[in-house]
Amino acid sequence: MSAHENLAEFKSQDSCVSVIKQVANLLNREVERSEMEFIVGQIDKADINFMRRHPNVKRAQKAMAYGIMDAIKAHESEYIAPLSVGNDEDESIESVEDTDVRAVMNEYVHSAEAEEENPHRPAIVRREQEMAPVAPPITVSSHITNMLGVGDIAQLASIMNPSSLLRSFPVMSLDTRNRALNDSNPGSRSTIAWNYNSSGFFSTESVNTSYEIRNIVSIECANIYLPIIDDNMYQEFRQISMLIKELSGQSSQLTASRQFHFLFDADTITNDSGSERLKLTSAFNRQIVEFTPPMTTISAFTLEFGSPAELLSFGYDRDSNPTSVSTSDPAVFTTSMDHGMQNGDLVYIEGFTTDTPSSDGVIINMANREAGHVIQSVTDNTFEIAALDTSALTNPRCTAIIFGNQRFFVPLKLTYTSGQIARFGI
Repeated sequence: MSAHENLAEFKSQDSCVSVIKQVANLLNREVERSEMEFIVGQIDKADINFMRRHPNVKRAQKAMAYGIMDAIKAHESEYIAPLSVGNDEDESIESVEDTDVRAVMNEYVHSAEAEEENPHRPAIVRREQEMAPVAPPITVSSHITNMLGVGDIAQLASIMNPSSLLRSFPVMSLDTRNRALNDSNPGSRSTIAWNYNSSGFFSTESVNTSYEIRNIVSIECANIYLPIIDDNMYQEFRQISMLIKELSGQSSQLTASRQFHFLFDADTITNDSGSERLKLTSAFNRQIVEFTPPMTTISAFTLEFGSPAELLSFGYDRDSNPTSVSTSDPAVFTTSMDHGMQNGDLVYIEGFTTDTPSSDGVIINMANREAGHVIQSVTDNTFEIAALDTSALTNPRCTAIIFGNQRFFVPLKLTYTSGQIARFGI
């Protein structure tokens, strides 16, 4: 079963009953109704990351039961124990004979008032048997936190069970095609930047995610396929360094002026069209940087590359002022500078239009397609696109041409701390 299917089964009524029975057996007493509400509420909060840490429903139920048992005992004794994940899977838990948990659960029918207050609350059991809203949190005594020198339960959990707070963000990829266009001199750029957009909606000139990432504890970088660099230092040492400027407060230094987070070995590779790139790989199998303390937040990503100790500059990766588009078959595009491309390379056309866009829609959409175009008949500042016939168009033009041989991606995987410590320390 997939993690999503396991999560759905874990939140079912039968699963809730199983967890409640296990908690009752661990406590060696019947579970009170307020505790039952709390247990169901914790199951309700379980997400896909919880299921990925516990590969099947049985393990997830046991981990939840042991964690809740520790939390309830900690609340009763005003002592916060480490959050346990349970024993091995083959260890059995006896059933509770005198507790009809299912009958008690059925008394908590979802009321119309609760539905009106929170109509989107996920169903743990069938709607007609859904549990009542969880009671207000019980405040844990601050004596133990004061005694241990921490300010709140979250800090306590981070000391006693720090791994419980860690989350890994799905890989984000910084795409130079979508970089921020704030270059003072686009032909000699020493930094490549992206804004950070966490709205869940795509934004240009940004790296886009569905939610904000805070308290970053580590960043891992995968292989990068960099455009070829004409640089004497690189030719000598065959290594490339990379710095994330927003996180430079925790970095290493090669020279008085050169900081870095990642250090790559670089090898030249050739693709089928004959274009060359530098493949950046780690000499340590993994490229990972850890931050202590965590980096609270990040509002942008600005990268610098070195060879490895001297700052590298990147040339033009696009022409934002193309000179002309011909009316011919195939179409000929003229750039305002030496574009540095060759036959078989990719280009991406942006803002292509004509004086009669309503009747030229098919060709306009073709020219602006996301996948780009293979070019031919290349000169220093012209190229043809065989798939485009512009002979019948009136005043064809475009706002930008992105050079595919200069485009590259920086894949990053972020680990961060997240989540709120709720009642009973869970």
